[in-house]
Amino acid sequence: MEEQYLGGSFAHSMFGYRTALQGDMALVTDPYVWGHVQFYDHDGVSWQWGQVIWFPESATAFGAGLDLDGDLLAVGDPFFPLAVSTGVAYLYRSVEGQWNFAGKLTASDGLASDNFGWQCAVSGDRVLVGAPRYWETDVGGKAYVFEAPDVAQVFCTCSVASPPCSNYYSIGGCENSRELGGILGAWGSASVGADDLVLSATQLPFSQFGLVCMGDAVIAPVVLDDGLFCLGGNLFRFPPRATGPGGTFGEGPGIVAHSASFGAGGTIVAGSTWHFQAWVRDPGGPCGQGSNTTNALSVTFTP
Repeated sequence: MEEQYLGGSFAHSMFGYRTALQGDMALVTDPYVWGHVQFYDHDGVSWQWGQVIWFPESATAFGAGLDLDGDLLAVGDPFFPLAVSTGVAYLYRSVEGQWNFAGKLTASDGLASDNFGWQCAVSGDRVLVGAPRYWETDVGGKAYVFEAPDVAQVFCTCSVASPPCSNYYSIGGCENSRELGGILGAWGSASVGADDLVLSATQLPFSQFGLVCMGDAVIAPVVLDDGLFCLGGNLFRFPPRATGPGGTFGEGPGIVAHSASFGAGGTIVAGSTWHFQAWVRDPGGPCGQGSNTTNALSVTFTP
């Protein structure tokens, strides 16, 4: 049998901790040295080094859990955040061969040392995530099933555009005063009739005001204070929200109904595509300009 050594790139690493194979693509993780997922593509003769997905938030154990099916990839980090190890799983989707951040999963009842994300399994749009050290009452472990969101396309991340003051961040918006990039995610559906779409902005500065912007066009990233802004055309703003002690806020359900107050030019209808991005006040931000933004999302609405 033909053998090819792929190998790790750091001394004392755990390259090969998790592996996955799909067609001519191989994935290998190294969760304990600057956690990352390494992609290899087979060109018909040998395996060639390809895309790398690095730890998105901190150097904990990104890549301890791994699985993919089709265009959906789940990567677990059971030690995030490092101080408490509640755990998290990150979702990526493949678009024209490039794997892009698509969402973040956490346990709704997560506790310290649960290690949510130690194992991941993916089938279609369904993701199973294990939390083997769930200690509540007599439960010695737990597993969670999620329906992976696929209602929005992510763009305008600070990992692929020039930030205002070198405040890069690998997912979401540019780094803010929490040394994190704000993430805008979408849950529910794109159905106008159901009107159950929820936009969730997380990893934001604590106890500040923010809001969601909506536009009918996309522009090249432009600097907006400490962040980047990518919406154009007709622009509309949803009501101000407070991030509170958790550094989060949501918009929806009821986004479609609220859009009617914007008039004919801003009313969401079936078949229309709208783009969303969150803005937040950040007086202590790294660039000193007083506010920041998340990544942006595109949603094509259905009946």
